[in-house]
Amino acid sequence: MPDRQRRTCTAVCLAALAFGSTMAEEADVIEWNPDRPLNWGDFNGPVPPGTADQRVAATAGALAWSFEYSIQWSRNACRFRVDNITTHAHFHRDQSWVRSGHKTDRVLEHEQGHFDILQLYKNQLHARTREFLGTERPCQGRTERSAKRSTTSEIDRIVGSVYDEVWNEYRSHQDTYDRETGHGTNAREQSDWMADLETRLHAEHGH
Repeated sequence: MPDRQRRTCTAVCLAALAFGSTMAEEADVIEWNPDRPLNWGDFNGPVPPGTADQRVAATAGALAWSFEYSIQWSRNACRFRVDNITTHAHFHRDQSWVRSGHKTDRVLEHEQGHFDILQLYKNQLHARTREFLGTERPCQGRTERSAKRSTTSEIDRIVGSVYDEVWNEYRSHQDTYDRETGHGTNAREQSDWMADLETRLHAEHGH
């Protein structure tokens, strides 16, 4: 029988002033869901000390991925196969905050836009890691322990390089969103962005 292993990798981004199935919804984590938009009750974190007054809200989003792999042994040599890669767009309640007096629909819509952008790049990460599934590759190590260690490291490396590319594109997209919408203060640009995000996300979900 192949030796099956699972590993989870997560990176967290904090974006300020108006920046994601509820399968993984926990006390402080919300997974992006088209039927579950953010609400102000989700912003439970404290305002960090020293935060500039013009920063009225912040969303903590995480782009996460996990993988499962199999190892096959033959004559003291091993080969591994990546069986599954799962990606997630997470919102963290305990790290997301809003200043008193700023719980407006406009600010909340802008925050939702940041979460929606995170989901777009979660989908990109999912699509761009499909090429790693199912192909057998040689693994290093003469023992089960060393083979697991080297295989985990190799998958971290090859998938992680794609993750880094997607993450950098994601951050750039978030910066463009803030710049073009004036952090949500430009109503027309904000409306255009939200309409475009809705169209793209619905298309990716087959709606």
